[in-house]
Amino acid sequence: MLNKYKKIKLNSGATLYYRKNDINTATKVRVEFKCGAQHDGSKPGLAHLCEHMLFAGTSKHSKEEIAKIGTNFGYSNAFTSSLLIGFVGDMVTKQLPMYIDYVAELLSDSLFDKKMLEEEKQIVFQEIKGCTDDHQFLAFNFNEYALTELPVYFNTVLGSEKSLETITSNDLKKFAKKYFVANNCKVYICSPVGLNKVKNILNKQLIAKLSTNPSLKLDGKFYTKIKNVKFLKNRFEDINKCYTTVNIVFDKPWTDFSFYNKLSLLMYAINMDGYGLNKLLRLDNNLVYYAVGECVYTERNGVLKIRTESNKNNVNQILRALADWVKTFAQNGIDQATIDLIHSRQHFDHAMQIISPNNYVNKLLSWEKSDRLISGKLQYKERMTMPLDELNAMINEVFSRAKYSCTVYGDIKKEELISEKEFNKLFNSNN
Repeated sequence: MLNKYKKIKLNSGATLYYRKNDINTATKVRVEFKCGAQHDGSKPGLAHLCEHMLFAGTSKHSKEEIAKIGTNFGYSNAFTSSLLIGFVGDMVTKQLPMYIDYVAELLSDSLFDKKMLEEEKQIVFQEIKGCTDDHQFLAFNFNEYALTELPVYFNTVLGSEKSLETITSNDLKKFAKKYFVANNCKVYICSPVGLNKVKNILNKQLIAKLSTNPSLKLDGKFYTKIKNVKFLKNRFEDINKCYTTVNIVFDKPWTDFSFYNKLSLLMYAINMDGYGLNKLLRLDNNLVYYAVGECVYTERNGVLKIRTESNKNNVNQILRALADWVKTFAQNGIDQATIDLIHSRQHFDHAMQIISPNNYVNKLLSWEKSDRLISGKLQYKERMTMPLDELNAMINEVFSRAKYSCTVYGDIKKEELISEKEFNKLFNSNN
């Protein structure tokens, strides 16, 4: 059985959230420090640039060698958010000690070389340039909803060129010395390796290489919510492109594990090549450059988000096509041939039955308190044996009883779009 996460204290004030994985041989790791953009002080972009520089060379390995080591794992990456700097990795279990050594070296031995710093700044400048645009454009929200938080990223985490130009190697060293410390370290591991062995690896290979900072204070106010328009303006990339998102909001809290486990079959169908969105919008009609369906969960609701990237002239066609598809899909559901095809691909998804610390780190307490947690094996069996009529009844429930909202953003005039009244007639006629 896949156990719940356990909270364990490591040496020097570090914390481990551990979960035993006995489903397969995969290990998932997340190492995080509370030192995101909110800790930049007077130099916005400092935390993000520091994260970049951790991979720019140590006393043992060059930037190129570090990059090569990272490719040895199934997945390895790092991120900076408004609140955190984190390292995430998926690997075969025998690589766990190697991965911990890799992260420990980056945290404790990065050189913050001045020459490499200037090169890394240019990379961040390109990131900023790719996320901003001088063109005027509008964002329109039909039935705007506010169910999920949007990260403050492009306008805070990346910083500005003016700010980044002032950051020195000494600034980075001081930042790293202050925040990359044991008493600011949390590690999340889901692995077949036993708890005592995991503790031993972490204490000896990671925590022992980090100093402590008893005077570290992590309090302070920071705004982690912003309006859609402000966020989307910073995402705008191409004056000829338009981004359209249809939000299908339904009354299912994220703790309804059984429902969302079954809903994953629907997500497979929506995104399957030759079926779903790609067949509707891209393969058949060439309406979009990109289309994807995804699901996000909140405390009280679920949201199916259908996101497209297209030429600005195609938006109305996309909305009408999606409205027709939603109604047909709600009525007809999925056929047996589609289910059989999805099942044939499920072996790729078996490993994902592990509740990954990368995906659920902010919900750990809720998982620990919940008496509805189902093991990964049981979820897998339940989904594979779900009757077709039961699945289609669920599809009808989601699409027919949902509330629909939409956001369109790009260099497009309001009078060129369908009206909000027409949108509601297209999508909310069953409500």
